Amino acid sequence: MSSLYPCSVSSNGFSKHYSSLLDVSSGLVSTLPPFGHIGTTSIPSPLQGSTPPSTSIPSPLQGSTPPSTSIPSPLQGSTPPSTSIPSPLQGSTPSSTSIPPPLQTPISSPTSISSPLQGSTPSSTSISSPLQTPIPSPTSISSPLQNSIPPSNSIPSPLQESTIVEHEQALRTSNALEILSQYDIVVDATDNAPSRYMISDCCVVLGKPLVSGAALGLEGQLTVYNYKGGPCYRCLFPTPPPTTACQRCSDSGVLGVVPGIIGCLQALEAIKIASDVGEPLSGRMLLFDALSARIRIVKIRGRSLQCEVCGENTTFNQQRFKDFDYEKFTQSPLSTSPQKLKLLTPDSRITSKEYKERVVSGEPHILVDVRPEHHYKIVSLPKSLNIPLTSLEARFPEVSSALKEQEKEGSRSGVNLYVICRRGNDSQRAVECLRTMGFDIAKDIVGGLESWADDVDPNFPMY
Repeated sequence: MSSLYPCSVSSNGFSKHYSSLLDVSSGLVSTLPPFGHIGTTSIPSPLQGSTPPSTSIPSPLQGSTPPSTSIPSPLQGSTPPSTSIPSPLQGSTPSSTSIPPPLQTPISSPTSISSPLQGSTPSSTSISSPLQTPIPSPTSISSPLQNSIPPSNSIPSPLQESTIVEHEQALRTSNALEILSQYDIVVDATDNAPSRYMISDCCVVLGKPLVSGAALGLEGQLTVYNYKGGPCYRCLFPTPPPTTACQRCSDSGVLGVVPGIIGCLQALEAIKIASDVGEPLSGRMLLFDALSARIRIVKIRGRSLQCEVCGENTTFNQQRFKDFDYEKFTQSPLSTSPQKLKLLTPDSRITSKEYKERVVSGEPHILVDVRPEHHYKIVSLPKSLNIPLTSLEARFPEVSSALKEQEKEGSRSGVNLYVICRRGNDSQRAVECLRTMGFDIAKDIVGGLESWADDVDPNFPMY
């Protein structure tokens, strides 16, 4: 996943929000009215016919209660006698109809029976349960598990107190310890080898768990390093892989859905670690194949006792971390910006703005695009000829033929040959190759299509 810096998650903040969410949720559930009726409206039992409201028969579990006393539910405060709060399972009923509770059996005599779990009964008689505690307040319905919430206030979201802190600087050994020490969990979303080694080593020195994810093309992987005695990144890769095996998303491409899926799984692992639940992916690696829609989890080697950073006899400390040269160690740059080659002299190159002026002036020329064919099909400049760099030598005759066609249409001495690629690196190599074969008029467009999009046409789509 392309990202300049690793993301970080604080377990302290999560724990606080998680507790708040539980409190709010339980309060919402408990405020639902119980089966029965309140005030002058009652709820029908599916097993009982309607009964007149004039006489009541006490429940075997009920003690005698004084007349005209309302019946509070154990989970409910008393409400004004004239107010009706319908059950979520009840349809509207006429206010004068008496409907017995759902736990009663049919009785033909002109009496009404109330359940000990029922709220207030018909207005002429009231029955209280011996398990009930009277609540004197006549205005609110509260749960014993819920703090009272003023009716005018909305229920706060458990994420309202979340904050995002931006560190607008490149992560380096000079500042990594200071930045990462502020957090409990580190999520690595970088896509280059020196950054991965540096972040992993920093987490080991600071004692922080590291949720590491990677995505390239149509594949992704995810694991957790340095968690409860688990391995670190160096335990698995004590020696950096060759630079040809370490591809960046910006160079090789990635389907946007893949890093999205890996990122969601990284967030899930961070939540599990912060809340200390489930089984985080420590000592295991999740492999995602988007093309076959398949996820596999494989076991990886455990912590190495000979690891230079987390091994038993390690001397790797904060000072050694600050002095360590990760670019030299991995033979690749920390910066995600692609390398800018300078293979040609200035007279062998033109800028994208200069090329635009020559196109507008109608100068006869040939533009060769040396990107791979599948890149060329994504986007290209008008009237360009696609000859990938890898097949340029074998296709020299095509360049010659294109130049001859332009010579027929315009001035023979005025036809020029320009070469373009994505960033201006491969085009320089192509110009060197063309000049060795006698095409001395070949020139490179500095910065390639990225320069065209930045300096000439901001609407030109890039990938």
